[in-house]
Amino acid sequence: MIFGTISSAQSVRVDVGQGRQGQGIMVSDRNSCYLLLPAHVAGSSPFVTLTSEAPVRIGQAVVNRPFWTELGERGAPVRGLDLAIGAVRGDIASACTEPLSQVIPARIGLGLSGTLITIGRDGRPDGVQMTIVNTSYLTFEAKVTTPGAEMFPGRSGSFLFIDNRPAGMVIRAPNEGDSATFVRIEEILINAERWIGDQGAIFTSGIETASVQQSSGIAARLVSSSEPPISPEFPPELTLSPDGAFVTAPSRPLTLVYEILGDSPAISRVIVTSNPASPYGIPRDIAIQVDSTPNRTRPRAFWAGRMAQDGRADSGARSQATKARWVAITFKNAWAPGSISITQVLFE
Repeated sequence: MIFGTISSAQSVRVDVGQGRQGQGIMVSDRNSCYLLLPAHVAGSSPFVTLTSEAPVRIGQAVVNRPFWTELGERGAPVRGLDLAIGAVRGDIASACTEPLSQVIPARIGLGLSGTLITIGRDGRPDGVQMTIVNTSYLTFEAKVTTPGAEMFPGRSGSFLFIDNRPAGMVIRAPNEGDSATFVRIEEILINAERWIGDQGAIFTSGIETASVQQSSGIAARLVSSSEPPISPEFPPELTLSPDGAFVTAPSRPLTLVYEILGDSPAISRVIVTSNPASPYGIPRDIAIQVDSTPNRTRPRAFWAGRMAQDGRADSGARSQATKARWVAITFKNAWAPGSISITQVLFE
């Protein structure tokens, strides 16, 4: 809950790739988590990366654009509803606690003030005070009243909260200025509720899960990543696939947590690979912990070592498998500064 006072509808940062970002909120419905964000923020990308407020959780959303829009110059919507809906997956879904049916709209009126919430890359929420200065049937305009604060395009998708309730979502924020245009929360809810009620379950059921049955290893599921990818096309789930790579620019040690699937989960070997011929760096020092308790309360060391410069780190096969429901792999550093890639994590 933001600042301990704002609605539990979870505000999140949205990264689209190529330096583009915005904001949105997550809501739940029938055990699924959905992202509400402006269609122009998502653009044409099928995936976006999500970052929650601290404690930071990382995830991804598969975006659907079910609402009619008319696009103007540079692909910006000029008519219709600037709204997209994403099906959320990954660790961030654990922060999705507000049922869509229980979102209570704020009262909107001239002179009413609230807090605009924007989530930074580090998970810190930035609260800006704004006052409504103009209203219409579908939208309203609000002006910044926090001294020194200003609007900018990266605030698109941020929600204004009045008396702890969402009032609207930023759909236009100038490069420099002290005001923004919002689509009203009532308009968002009536359309989101109808689409999610009619199509949400079908859409989410058609999305592949993060579990991957490896062709030459043990089936596992990515639980969490402590760092986001540099772009949505390089998600951490790709570490469980022989194709693609997880690419990230860690600001601190990177930890990936996996769940080993099966009735009697155990492993005897872990192999981590990276491609030294790629334009990204490769990890260096690695530590692996395992845990067999239901709630990950007793981690214990499994292996620690260094990835060779050919991009391979191998714990070696143990003569007897170790019980392990959870495996946490921490990449402490890299051979060179900058972004790193991890092409595959294989459990045997």
